[in-house]
Amino acid sequence: MVKQAIPIALMLLLAACGGGDGSNPVNGDRVSDDGEDNGEDPGPDDPGPDDPGETPDLDENTIPDALAQDLRSIAYDPGDPGDPDDDTLTVEMNALDADRILATYDRNAALDVDGYRAFSAQDDALDRIFVALAARSPDGSVQAVVAGDAGQFTDFYQGGYYERVGNYVKPTEGQVSYAGNYAGVTNLSDADQDQRMPVPPGTDPALIPQQAAQTTGSVFINVDFGDNAVNGAIYDRGFVDGPYADQELETVFLADGDLDDTGVFLGTARMRDEDGVPFGAGTFGGTIGGENSDGLAGVVALDTIFIPADPREEVSGTFDKETGIFVLPRCGTTDAPAICTDVDSLEDID
Repeated sequence: MVKQAIPIALMLLLAACGGGDGSNPVNGDRVSDDGEDNGEDPGPDDPGPDDPGETPDLDENTIPDALAQDLRSIAYDPGDPGDPDDDTLTVEMNALDADRILATYDRNAALDVDGYRAFSAQDDALDRIFVALAARSPDGSVQAVVAGDAGQFTDFYQGGYYERVGNYVKPTEGQVSYAGNYAGVTNLSDADQDQRMPVPPGTDPALIPQQAAQTTGSVFINVDFGDNAVNGAIYDRGFVDGPYADQELETVFLADGDLDDTGVFLGTARMRDEDGVPFGAGTFGGTIGGENSDGLAGVVALDTIFIPADPREEVSGTFDKETGIFVLPRCGTTDAPAICTDVDSLEDID
């Protein structure tokens, strides 16, 4: 997507919904408590804020451009685990280095996906509606957020964020698996637009913002700590609802993932075309956390949703995009899903 100047509607939406402190940078931004760029990274003895909704280590939580996309910063706090409405989320979108403007998203349980809590933000009926999904791993060691809209004035904005919460020591060897659910946001319009504010009668369609269609699926990932390799797949992938809800989407293969000494990984997302030939479909990355590497969180940014082609292409000539997140427990832990019964179970990693 070629990013254009940030629309006035988006600026108004974010300005009206201001909140939070923007302490979780992406793309290497360095933000002080007052929201200004201080030009300095914290040193080894200054890890940053202790609040779990803020970045504990800027170096470990710098998100590659290919995954962050239009996100500038995020602060997510899941609050009381027993209260599904205690979460707080603030988001800062960015386009062509626009001014830093934070938006506080409202909890929106109607858009929840299994394992992920949903939020939305819309200032008025002719401003963009953003949908976000967030989750923290059962052990509390990692979390991730994705946010996006389905477009207005020919542009759309989306991106993903992952974060480690607390300490982590990378194992020197061993292979383990992680499994769980997936949640994504696309630039396709949701079928019923049920969370968008009603527009005034007679409004020209050119002005109407679009609520994003959401995707869901399952994730299985293998990590080899000895070889510093990560790979896996997002499968059983499909739309949450809408005209394509019955269409099974192509499996996304997470390939060639390289794991560094801090527990952060990055790799290539692939799909297979109609002839079964793999091709590059985007990027994935994330982080591992926990004293026993019990949690994994990541983002995948896809350059296409459909194979072999975007069904809108004949009408609009545009292309589809999807950004999703996965927050997974390690197989062998209490919260691991049933698929983990088919793989080796390690109680601890030495």
